[in-house]
Amino acid sequence: MKTAEFETILVAIDFLEANPDVVATAIGLNKIHGGKLWLVYADDSAPYFHSPEREDASGTATLDTGSIDTNAALAKIRKQLSKAETAAKFVLLDGPAAENILEKAVEIGADLIVIGAHRHGRLYHILFGDTGDEIMRRAPCPVLVVPRKSGKNA
Repeated sequence: MKTAEFETILVAIDFLEANPDVVATAIGLNKIHGGKLWLVYADDSAPYFHSPEREDASGTATLDTGSIDTNAALAKIRKQLSKAETAAKFVLLDGPAAENILEKAVEIGADLIVIGAHRHGRLYHILFGDTGDEIMRRAPCPVLVVPRKSGKNA
């Protein structure tokens, strides 16, 4: 039986949920498979008509997503990557999260998408849909959903 090789792993990060478990899982898989790790944040908080990509080679990013301290969250993720001696490419996208994550997965030839499980109520799903469900239904590759292990947010 042939084992899956996950040479390109896309990690969808979300600053509202607990990212450390998601990032740790992706780091572990990346160490086993020795490929490329992409951390993607899609900001769908504002009205949009298209999804221009915002990234730079250094991975330096400044985000404005309201009351969330995104720069602190990014610093924690960078520290986690550094401690694990793992390199990653950061990408920030504007627009619908699921659509942008799926487009990026196709663009980079992702072998695996890693996402975190969320705790949203029924009303939230009715009004806003579910990014994770859409990614799982339409993904061009396997999707790994990492459960929340801690009660803390990123």
